[in-house]
Amino acid sequence: MYWFIYDTSTGQILERHRSNVSKWETTEGQSSVSFDETDTTAQDAINNPSHYTVVNNKLISTVTNAQLLAEAQASAIAAIQGGYEETVNAGFQATISGASYTFGWQQMDQMHLMQVQQAVDKGIDTFPMPYADINGNTVSIPDQTTLDELDVAANSFAWAQIKQLRTLVAEAKATTTVAQAQAVTWAPASY
Repeated sequence: MYWFIYDTSTGQILERHRSNVSKWETTEGQSSVSFDETDTTAQDAINNPSHYTVVNNKLISTVTNAQLLAEAQASAIAAIQGGYEETVNAGFQATISGASYTFGWQQMDQMHLMQVQQAVDKGIDTFPMPYADINGNTVSIPDQTTLDELDVAANSFAWAQIKQLRTLVAEAKATTTVAQAQAVTWAPASY
């Protein structure tokens, strides 16, 4: 059985449970109602309680198309942002001395690249410079040209992903149907 605890003055669903008890005890100002698990309205209400109220022991849909669209847009945007974070955390590809490496692009990685550049610019250190790939393995940067190429690859990667994030979030916000919002998904940008 699906049990719904609701506010008796508004019908707002406060709690939902799955249980085989024959009666659900409630507190003052609340009541309970149960439905068989095969009831499709109850199945939807158990997953989307904000879409329903209880009136005369019946589940009444109160969801609007605008609410469904807003929920779909918010879900799409959250998935896009999650995809962006996963992409950034996975790092970017660059070639140094003919070998391909994956480098991180989290905040610490960005600071490390900046520190390497400053160490060379300020004469603190000279080439070859040690750098680390995403797994912490030391990679030797042999010269300024290679360091510049690494910097360009890193910033090209970062900027492409940021532009992709902004474009897809704007696209999700501009949708006018639930299906359109659900169709907007993250894909890493080329760089």
